Amino acid sequence: MTAPSDSDLRVRHYMINELAEAGRAPMLEDVAMEMGLRMDALRAVLQRLHDAHLLVLAADGRLLMMHPFSNVPTGFRVTSNATGYDANCAWDALGILAALGRDGVATAQVPGEQGKFRCQVRNGALEAEAAVVHFPLPLRQWYDDIVFT
Repeated sequence: MTAPSDSDLRVRHYMINELAEAGRAPMLEDVAMEMGLRMDALRAVLQRLHDAHLLVLAADGRLLMMHPFSNVPTGFRVTSNATGYDANCAWDALGILAALGRDGVATAQVPGEQGKFRCQVRNGALEAEAAVVHFPLPLRQWYDDIVFT
């Protein structure tokens, strides 16, 4: 595995900043143009970032995640400053608000549970009803199947 270079990390930085601004990741063609890369070179960058666990690609090369953000719809939503974001899980929903450094609301549709979970971050403090968070696997096993975990 080749470690990501500084230029690889600049690509990730650009992509995550665009995602934070717009609520969705930029189109890969736009990333290639902005970063001055051919598509095959960008795909190689994304693969190195994927291998280093700095983003998650689907088998077909689509961008799935840049933790704490999800690039596909999920049952975990965050709203801050009128922008909506998808999160990978409840933990990442709170991570989005922390990463943005902004107040907002995180909601989750919890399968098999009592319906929706909602919590708010106001003035940097978590305001939530009592809840239990369950991590089905220890952290060291999350990347065995990060999409499921």
